[in-house]
Amino acid sequence: LSTLWPMLFAWIVDTASTPPRTLERLMLPISVLIAQSIGYHLVLRGAHLLNCYTDTRVHAEVAAEAVRHVHSFETDWHTNTFAGSIVTAIKRGRSAAQRIFDTICDDFWPAIVAMVFSIGFAWHKSHVIAITLVIYAACFVFFSTILSLKYVAPKNRIAADEDSRLGGTIADSVTGYAAVKASGAEAHEYERIKKAANRFALAARIAWVRSNVLALSQNIIINLGRFGATFIAAYYWSKGTFTAGDVIWASMTQRVMADYLDGIGNRMRDVVESINDLEEVVTWKNRKPLIANVGKISLSGFSRYALKCDHVTFQYPGQSRPA
Repeated sequence: LSTLWPMLFAWIVDTASTPPRTLERLMLPISVLIAQSIGYHLVLRGAHLLNCYTDTRVHAEVAAEAVRHVHSFETDWHTNTFAGSIVTAIKRGRSAAQRIFDTICDDFWPAIVAMVFSIGFAWHKSHVIAITLVIYAACFVFFSTILSLKYVAPKNRIAADEDSRLGGTIADSVTGYAAVKASGAEAHEYERIKKAANRFALAARIAWVRSNVLALSQNIIINLGRFGATFIAAYYWSKGTFTAGDVIWASMTQRVMADYLDGIGNRMRDVVESINDLEEVVTWKNRKPLIANVGKISLSGFSRYALKCDHVTFQYPGQSRPA
């Protein structure tokens, strides 16, 4: 529906610029434009209502699955893993999964549909403008993807790791307040947390700077595409093959595509950050517990039974002798 806006505005401009100048002639394209706009927002709100159901399901499922995997791990894993880091990773992971789902439904899929329809309408109007729009869209997506994965993602991953460490340090320091008070270690804990916070701040600052460089680069590509489409339409207008409405159509078609592509560009950074936030939770899912639960043992058919411990031992990791 949004890809119809350029043609409707072009219709209004051409109608208003050609005689006879009557209100009745202009009211028809205006009425169609209003109806199209109402229909667009009705469909949009309906999609968002549907997402209210699916979003909450994704959020809940990721949290429940993460906790289930954590509980399946052996005691040794829990002993050597900060509880605060686990909680932080689960909280970040469920929000990240929701953001990825939203991006696919609200940005990526609508953008693909908008690109196909916009370029298809442009092909009937001008093959040159259609090809220009294809090159513009391809350059934007290719450049954004490569820069996001190679330039932005590595620093986002470091920032996510430092965030987990900071969250774990704070949580374990607060929950262990009794030991801190008993040993008079308040100043030591402050310095420890401050160092962790500074490491996170530095990593986050670098990631944000790189995200802004990506955003600026995407904006430059968008404006170059806008200039190209509008310039070609203006050239055709100067030769008498395009009307004033056609120039408006070319500029607005590029603007509609730019809005969707800009949405992809902005959310691409969110997707990269979300993937980084999900990595730890996915690692848990792929990790096999060292001690597997074989299920319930049936004792049916035994009227009497005995339990005997024979050659039972235990040894801490990294130690040469059993405990």
